[in-house]
Amino acid sequence: MVENAGMQVGNAAGGMSRQKYMRMRPRRHVHSRKRVGHWPRRLVAIIGVASIVVGAVIGVQIYRYHVHTDRVGTELIRREQRALAAAGESKACTDPVTAAGAGNLNVPTDGLAATSAPVATGSQPNVDALLQVPAVGLVAPVVDGTGEAELSVAVGHVKASSWPGPTGTTVLEAHDVTWFNHLDQLKFGDAMIVKTPCHTFTYTVGSSHVVAAGTPVLQTVASQLLLVTCYPLDALSLTTQRLVVTAGLTSIVDHGAKPGSVAAPTAPVVPAPAALADQGLDLAHNPAPMGTLSISGTPTAAWQQSSAPLDDENAVVALYFAALRSAEQHQPLWWSAVAPSVPLDVTKALVGATVAHNDSTFDPVLDVTGVTFTGASLTTMPELVGGPDPGRYRITMTATDTGGVLEVTGWIMARG
Repeated sequence: MVENAGMQVGNAAGGMSRQKYMRMRPRRHVHSRKRVGHWPRRLVAIIGVASIVVGAVIGVQIYRYHVHTDRVGTELIRREQRALAAAGESKACTDPVTAAGAGNLNVPTDGLAATSAPVATGSQPNVDALLQVPAVGLVAPVVDGTGEAELSVAVGHVKASSWPGPTGTTVLEAHDVTWFNHLDQLKFGDAMIVKTPCHTFTYTVGSSHVVAAGTPVLQTVASQLLLVTCYPLDALSLTTQRLVVTAGLTSIVDHGAKPGSVAAPTAPVVPAPAALADQGLDLAHNPAPMGTLSISGTPTAAWQQSSAPLDDENAVVALYFAALRSAEQHQPLWWSAVAPSVPLDVTKALVGATVAHNDSTFDPVLDVTGVTFTGASLTTMPELVGGPDPGRYRITMTATDTGGVLEVTGWIMARG
């Protein structure tokens, strides 16, 4: 009886059911797992809140930057529009000085992505020109320099490059999130217009490409305009690539004669028959990789500073395409009109052929004495397809201006 009672006490003290024992047992390891599990969620929440705060701060800075750009930029545009109107009424004007010399420029490595920079303060920069690109609805003030004080309110002119003129390379830069945020939408043939108090320069887009920051840019004698911005567009930080849109000068309109200025001599006429001229002989109808324009002889400073170099270069290029079309289509009458002293047989490789592509630049050389254009030469290397002997050729054309008429006086074709 005692034994049985003892067994019952034992069962009551140490033999309780497993289920009841587990309910009474401390669950330290369970609570430990719960406490550890809370921290990752809290850390994620903290990071999320911090990201929102940082994003809000950056957003406010970007908003303030855009407001500042719009406000000051609009005032600069109005200021330059008033200056253009005043210059037109008075017939007195002063254009920015065009940089002289040749050599290489560099696509900028920094300074173009500054959306998080503080809003510029202080006096506004002087406006030198207006840039208009109708295809993307751009009207922007152009100032000299590419520091943040300039780029925060306007398009900046690279001081090492030329100002718009009949010769030289003009490089304009702007932020990809402000003035140049639609630069990638430009297409071949789109117009770019630069207005100064004295002139309106119209350029036509020829190419658009992405290059590494710091890539050399040739300072050419032929007039060209380069628009440069960070790539990809809408980047909120500095990038290592640049979008470069290149355009060639197609026309200059003089707003008024300046004291001491000399009118440019009349460009020579290309004697192309009407049926040939109707095919289009200019660069707008014949995309060509224009290179360097060189001038030999003894030209006057007045001739070089006028539109004559560009006008004469355009005539030389038109004569080349007139001769090329005449030979390709085997039109003896056309050929005799543009090259009366050169036999058509020298172009036999062109008969029935077409130019597939031309990676070689056009590098015309103008011969000038004083203010008189006497002739020119042009060398290029097209790739021909079709015809009797397709392949790559080196073509050298010489031309002479006789009494205001420009004619082919030499045509040499050799395997390139």
